[in-house]
Amino acid sequence: MNFNYPAQITQCEDGRYLVTFRDIRHAITDGATIEEATMEAKGCLEEAIASLINDELDIPEPTKPINGEFLIQISAHFSAKVAFYIAFKASGLNKSQLARKLHLNEKEVRRMLNAKYQTKVPRLEECLAIMGYQLSVSLLSAA
Repeated sequence: MNFNYPAQITQCEDGRYLVTFRDIRHAITDGATIEEATMEAKGCLEEAIASLINDELDIPEPTKPINGEFLIQISAHFSAKVAFYIAFKASGLNKSQLARKLHLNEKEVRRMLNAKYQTKVPRLEECLAIMGYQLSVSLLSAA
């Protein structure tokens, strides 16, 4: 699963640019220019996904962009956190059961599942492997 979400950018009457996401409807931001709106969109998207994680809700899979939409990508580090959360949800385990499976303290698992806690990527990768997943990173042209 990748975490590149399609966003629609529309110019408002006041000249600002509004950014909305079809897949995560509560993610809305704006900017004075298209460039600023696009930069703001990344942080907005990460905050919206963090709120889903904190509320223990499902993370929607990104849909394919339609005509005129821009792809907004979350950071690599946050992608690893989201991947860990999705794997946890798919496992059907509770936090205590997951801690036992990973041979960790439940407190550490709770921190790893906290979107705001800065878990190191190698730790997430190790735990994902134990859960039967492989974390992958892609290099894409920014142009």
